Order: sequence, then C-alpha cells, then structure tokens
Amino acid sequence: MTGWHKYRLGILVIICLFTGLSSAIADVVFQTKVSRLGMGNMDYGKGRSPDETVEVVLRGQLYNPPKKISVDKLVTGNRNTLEQAFESDIAAMKSDDIEQILASWLPSEREELKRFLFDAQIRQGNNQWISKHPFLEIQGLVEYKGMSLLLVKNDHLVFTFTKLDNKWYRTNALSEDDGFDLIFSAWRDGGKVFNAKNN
Repeated sequence: MTGWHKYRLGILVIICLFTGLSSAIADVVFQTKVSRLGMGNMDYGKGRSPDETVEVVLRGQLYNPPKKISVDKLVTGNRNTLEQAFESDIAAMKSDDIEQILASWLPSEREELKRFLFDAQIRQGNNQWISKHPFLEIQGLVEYKGMSLLLVKNDHLVFTFTKLDNKWYRTNALSEDDGFDLIFSAWRDGGKVFNAKNN
C-alpha cells in the first residue's frame, strides 16, 4: 500500500516469541535530523535548523540479535496477546481474507480501511511483500502514549498496536502525532536508535 505513507496496510508483521515488555526494559533513544521530519512537525521542527538533531526517549527493548520469525508457520488465532494478534495479522494477509484483515484493526478504524482493502492491486502488493520476506526480524518494541510500537528490521518499519477490552489491535491513532513522526524518521530514514545505557 505504497500510497498510505507510514501506515501501509499491506505490510503486517508477526512475532511469536514476544508477549510484552519484560524486566529487561530500558531507555531507548530515537534520534534524527530536523530535515528528515515531516513538514508539519511543529513540536520538534519549529525554530530549529535542518541539521539540528532532535530525539525522543522511550521505555522499551532492543533485541540483539533480532528475533527471527518464520511466517510460513503462522495461522489465524485469537487476539488475547501480542503474539496472537501478530499471528492473526500476517495469516489474514497471506490468505487475502478481507474480513480477517479488518479484524486486525480497531473497530473504530475499520470503515476507513475498507476502501484500501477492496483494491485488488493493493492486496496483491501485500502478498508480494510477504512472499519477499519469508522471515521477519523483530529488532525491538517500545511504549509510546499507552501503545506498543513494533520495530521491524525488514525495510525498517514501525507498527502500532493498542489494547481494547483485553484484545490487541492494530491502530492508526498516531498517524498525525509529531513524536511518532520523529520515531518513524529515526528508525526508517537514516537516523539512530539505540539503548541509552550503551551510548
């Protein structure tokens, strides 16, 4: 879904070994240049020069080595844990099941997403991406504004999950958030992401 900026529906990921932040949580630093931020980022870009470095520090975990996941073994399931939610996401995308894909997202966001999912070209692109990556590498997970951000090494992607009624769902709630813009830029567009204690 190349036309949907940071939140492309077509690239969904799965992690089977991760169920939440453990006792190994630490401060994770996201750094990027102002010039790499979105044009509308007022919180971090206003009044700063393009070459100035900006950062945000979040609680979370970085994995070294990354967690390597085989997508071929995944099946649909419930959404009681992050692990099960990820499994449902990728399995639904592989099966090209629109209802299952919609079920991966918060109920309040599904109507808006339908217009993307009924585009056969978009779904074909989704399947091609999955075929390209039989293994996914999970580099880490951080908490931001009560949501869980999954850092995927494949193509350096960030995916947002939230919990509703004891179930985990994908969400676009941070699509206009300046802090998330910085996080995404640091991870995807040549910035730096590191454990604070290692720097």
